[in-house]
Amino acid sequence: MKLIILPVASVIALAAASQLAAQTAPTTSASNGLGADVSVMAKAQRDGDTKGIGAAVSAKAHERNAARASDRTTTDDGTDAAAHSDHAATTSAALDARTVAAARSDNSAIKDGTGAVADLREARSAAADVRQNSADARLTATEARAAATETRQAAVDARTNASSARDAAVAIKDAVAAVRPGH
Repeated sequence: MKLIILPVASVIALAAASQLAAQTAPTTSASNGLGADVSVMAKAQRDGDTKGIGAAVSAKAHERNAARASDRTTTDDGTDAAAHSDHAATTSAALDARTVAAARSDNSAIKDGTGAVADLREARSAAADVRQNSADARLTATEARAAATETRQAAVDARTNASSARDAAVAIKDAVAAVRPGH
């Protein structure tokens, strides 16, 4: 009986908790949507002094922007940056012009296939030649090994033939000696 009561009690407690949660949860109307509910909750959090979390975020953003503005208007030595701005602009413009000219030259070399691009193509071509020469050398070595094997076999055949010729000569000599009178 205790086994049945515990699950039933759990189901009843779960149903009661979900009913309570449904009664306390804010409902969204189909026409206003969730954004309207969030707006209402945010307005409810405001009071006369803090105006909610947005005021704190806004204050931090204002502080950060003021610090950045201060950094832009003064240099490391504390002098006004505007006094040095003309010289800095001329220097950076000249540097930028040289950088752009160098980049144009590099782009031209790439487009025309000269300079480093030509060196790269030449190196790749040389590497391809080396690979081809290596393949040719391996093929030649394979052919040389096959020829050496054939030569060894021919030498074995020649030795066998020489042995047969010697045996035949001995047999002929013995036959001639046996046929000769007086022997």
